Amino acid sequence: MDPDIVAAFDEPWLPEAFARNLLGGTSLLLWETCITFGSEVEFIWSKPNRSPIKWLYLWIRYYGLAVQILFSIMIFRLPLPLEGCRTWYNAQFMLVQGLLSSIELVLVIRVYALYNCNKRVVLLMGVFLLSEIGALFAAVLQNTSTMHFTPRCYTVPEPGLVMPYAAAMVTNHVVIIGLTLGKQFLGNRAVWGRTPLVQLIMRDGTLAFVFMFLLLCMSMAHFAVQINATFILIIWFFPLMSLAGCRLILNMHQFTAVRASTRFTTNIIFGLDENGSRSVSVPSSDCPSTRSNTLELDQL
Repeated sequence: MDPDIVAAFDEPWLPEAFARNLLGGTSLLLWETCITFGSEVEFIWSKPNRSPIKWLYLWIRYYGLAVQILFSIMIFRLPLPLEGCRTWYNAQFMLVQGLLSSIELVLVIRVYALYNCNKRVVLLMGVFLLSEIGALFAAVLQNTSTMHFTPRCYTVPEPGLVMPYAAAMVTNHVVIIGLTLGKQFLGNRAVWGRTPLVQLIMRDGTLAFVFMFLLLCMSMAHFAVQINATFILIIWFFPLMSLAGCRLILNMHQFTAVRASTRFTTNIIFGLDENGSRSVSVPSSDCPSTRSNTLELDQL
């Protein structure tokens, strides 16, 4: 974009507004970490090291907090030279994608479990996730060579270069919610779909999609209308993503803990009875492997 247009958006009030909102996001994550730390110790730290959801939670929580603090520090180190601005701009995209992809993996694992560990389903979602990451790299490479920066590293990306990445991101989330709602439609017509655990997975998955979609729309609004006020809004994209991802995992574990106290098992086995109809049963011993079509809490 023309450097004169970029400079026109670099208003005097922006640095202070950025700093205040970045510090506000950091404070939110610190507060959230403190109030959920007890649940984290109880439900996450106690999980075996082989549990992928344990490491995804810790990554979303502490990677998110560390990156948010880094963002807050960098705002006070501006201005930077041109090459420094380009490097920092690209780094921000990569850091945000690192958090977004981890939350998407949580949603993928939940859908994978809903579909009885069907590898074709996870392969399909994996293709869309990799396409999203590939679109990000393409957008970064194309943008870097054509973008202009102000001394405070402010810039206005070309919407045409960002929209393919946005489209890939939205498509990925539409596939996830489509598979979730499809399973919900089938499950509501059967016994297994009305179990509290399955309903919680579907409800949280739907809410997560709506929340993430709103955040994405908020970010894309900046690239489309190119108004400074929208840029202030996307500062909150990162801390709100981190908060939502951790809550998504904690809600599941808190729910299963309550149900366990009423002798509710977190393991659900799907299968066919002698008449060929779908059935749901509860094992009385340890969880069988995923080949036995078990929905395991460790996978959620």
